[in-house]
Amino acid sequence: MKRLLFILAVGAILFSGCEAINWLKHGDGGKAYGAETTEDTSAMTITVKQALLFVPSDNVTKQFTSFETIKTDVSQVANWPKWGKALYDGWSLDVGFAYDDTDVLRDGAIAIGRKLGTLEDYTPLKFPLLKIISITIYPVGAYIENIWKDPKVKFGFGGAYIKAEVKFG
Repeated sequence: MKRLLFILAVGAILFSGCEAINWLKHGDGGKAYGAETTEDTSAMTITVKQALLFVPSDNVTKQFTSFETIKTDVSQVANWPKWGKALYDGWSLDVGFAYDDTDVLRDGAIAIGRKLGTLEDYTPLKFPLLKIISITIYPVGAYIENIWKDPKVKFGFGGAYIKAEVKFG
């Protein structure tokens, strides 16, 4: 828990001026504090999530910091029917390193997840809590122990409960 608080504090200090951190938005029309009003389409965005993966074989929960490496883009399939978009939207492949040990780069994880609340765009459901916090559910994930020497893969499920986006450019 101390490591999580430390990571959150350092992230807040380092990235407090970035325009794309969702959890620093104020009530000025959804713009982040100090954000420019123009959009730059050539910018690169890195999405970082704090995640948990429950491994049933060990009956243990592993924490990791994940990076969103691949995500579905529903704008690329504009001619699909509404139900097809609802099934396709919100999926991501997240890869990261666990920090349950002092050697941060020793263990890692890879998970396939779905952003909770994407159905809000396609059904008459509303998720008011998701305007404040971003939640990703991982129906399947793999936890890899000792990545660099004698890797052992263990499968599980979990979720991510904190998300920060940092935009460069």
